Order: sequence, then C-alpha cells, then structure tokens
Amino acid sequence: MISQDRKLGALLLPPITSQQLPTGRDELCLFVVDTLTSPMRLSALARSMRLRVRGSKFLALLLPEEANDDSLLRLLHTGIEGVLVISERLGSDLREAIPATLQGERWAPPSVLADYLNQTRAILDNQILPQLSLTGRENQVLHLMIRRFSNAEIGEAIGISERTVRFHVSNIFSKLRVEDRRNLLATLAGLEHRTS
Repeated sequence: MISQDRKLGALLLPPITSQQLPTGRDELCLFVVDTLTSPMRLSALARSMRLRVRGSKFLALLLPEEANDDSLLRLLHTGIEGVLVISERLGSDLREAIPATLQGERWAPPSVLADYLNQTRAILDNQILPQLSLTGRENQVLHLMIRRFSNAEIGEAIGISERTVRFHVSNIFSKLRVEDRRNLLATLAGLEHRTS
C-alpha cells in the first residue's frame, strides 16, 4: 500500500536486513511494525532501534481482534508514536498517519488519543501525587496502572516480580480506598478536580 502511493512510496528505503541498518544515524526513520509481540517487547525493540538509528519513530499495525482501547493505549504509553487498526480504511489511514507521525504527532483513533492525553495529563499533574502518601515504588506502579499496563507488564517494565506488583497494587487500592482499576481512574480524576 505504501509503495503504491506516490508520496509515501518516495519515502521508502530499499529492503534491508537488520545487519545492514546503519548505526548512529541522526536522520528521521519511521518503522511500520505489526504487533505480534507483546507491547513491552515492542517497546524494547523501539528503544533498541532508537539507539541504532536516532530519530526513529514507530507506527504499529493491529489486527481488529487485538485492537481494543486498552491495547492501543498501552502501545502509545510504551513510546510507540502511532497505532492503526488493519481495516478497509488502512490505505487512507496510512496516508494520514505516516506524515503526521514523521512530523512528531501521536496517531491513534480520536477517542483513544483523547484518553491518552487525559491519562498523560493525570500522570504529569504533580498536585495529585503528593497527597496520596505513596512510596516511590507505589508511584511507579500507579503511573503504569494509569497507562493500563497489566501486572505482568508492570513487573517487566520496572524489573520486579508479578507477585510484588500485586502487593503494591493492593497497597495503592487500600490507600485510595478503591476496589479495582476502574474505580482507581475515577478516584484520580476526582482528586485532580478537587486540587485544581
């Protein structure tokens, strides 16, 4: 699809192997990848490629059965710049998403992008966190919970066991007086409104 579009086709490099990728380049490079690996493994791949080719950006393609709001949000929060669902609109979506991503914009369905921006604002809002009396590790876990990471993904991201993650999640729920993750986001939104 990309090669058949005149403008997008001009952006393509000839096919190369990973051994042929130049290292230390500073030019902008967009990788369009599928999501057959977990979001955390895709994030690790993105970090590795960004070290080899500085300025790398990533656009992830998801199958419809993988494409729920949580999976799209997790990909954005792990540093993937754009997410697209494979559908009959893929060609037109690629024509819009590729230039936008190359220009530094995030690309996702509008409702997912709005959730991503709201969650990012909540994470960055320093007024919420001090009043929660959370430990440093609980703050780390909370940030990843807001990003909708599973316990296993949280453990992988910060290098602790899933059992330890469950312990921190339980402490966070107790301190915020919530029973589950759904209530957590609502409680944090309420705290944000009271402090602003």
